[in-house]
Amino acid sequence: MAASLPMLLAGGGLAFAALSSAVTFIVGELAKLSGWELLAVFVALVLAYVLPVGFAAWLRLRRRDLGTVLEGAGWAVNTRLYLNGALARRFTTRPEAPNKRPRRSA
Repeated sequence: MAASLPMLLAGGGLAFAALSSAVTFIVGELAKLSGWELLAVFVALVLAYVLPVGFAAWLRLRRRDLGTVLEGAGWAVNTRLYLNGALARRFTTRPEAPNKRPRRSA
């Protein structure tokens, strides 16, 4: 273990140098951009993250597997929970108001 410490420190120093060099290059290139170009880069980075995540969520919801959605929300559901037509209507319809009184909007 003691013999590998110098190699570990050398590797860590090399990794730190590479990362700091990359960050310096990125900051230098971003400093050359105008405001609109910087906004376009920010929007592109956000879209690069949001589009694949949204597509994956759409695919999972398209399979009508409610277990994945519940697990993502923090519920401990460890099985597939497929929605059939009756269950989907039950989750998406609003029940009648008691005593036929009109609902107040929140």
